[in-house]
Parts: sequence; structure tokens; C-alpha cells
Amino acid sequence: MGKTNKYQRWKADYQARYKKEKRIYLWKTCLTVLIVVLIYFWYTGQLKFFAQPTSYTTGVVTKTRPWRTGPHAGSGFTFYIQLANYTYSVDGIDYEGSLFSDRAIGRLHEGDSVKVKYSEFFNSISEVIELVKK
Repeated sequence: MGKTNKYQRWKADYQARYKKEKRIYLWKTCLTVLIVVLIYFWYTGQLKFFAQPTSYTTGVVTKTRPWRTGPHAGSGFTFYIQLANYTYSVDGIDYEGSLFSDRAIGRLHEGDSVKVKYSEFFNSISEVIELVKK
């Protein structure tokens, strides 16, 4: 009788602990997935558009200037990218934005057309997607 009683207590305790551990595991998994998704959106630059409808329009580059990056001690790894300002219009209202242009978009010149992705809720939140070919 003593062994059966012990077994029943162990079984009840095990089932309770297993349920609790399963709940904790589920929460840890959900939290990990959420963190990974947020890191992905941050890394790709889409975090500012998260859970917002977006639209596309064309904009015009208004100003460009070189921007020096990398080690500046003359080590040979210094390279330049462009800082470009652009304007785009949504419902007759002009908005401005800026970007660091690199090889993915290409070299920009003043007057170039760019494809702009913007938030429909907050039209001032934008990102340049690509250079529009003339």
C-alpha cells in the first residue's frame, strides 16, 4: 500500500509540474519568436511600418552630399556614401526625407526620381525603395 500511495503522490506532483513547465515553455517560445521578428523588422528597416498600411509614390532627390564612413586614420578602409534629401507629395502635401545611399540604390544626383514607400497613417514616415529609371 505504501508504494502505491507514494506512486500516486509522485504522479499527481509530476502532472502538475509538467503542466506548469509546459506553460513556461510556451511563454518562452512565444517571447523568443517575438524577439526574432522584431530584430528582423529592425534589421530590414521595416519596423517603422509595422502594422501600418503602406503605399508607394515617386519622389525627387533635392540635395546630395558625400558622407565619409569607416576608420578615418588613413588605414585604407575609408569609403564614401551619399547623404541624399528627397521630397515626395501625398494628397497635395509635400514631405521631406533623407537617406544614406549605398550600392543597393546606386549613386543619386539632384533631380533623380526615386520610388518612395510611405505609411498611410503617418505620411511623414517614408523610405526610398529604388531609383526610378528614366
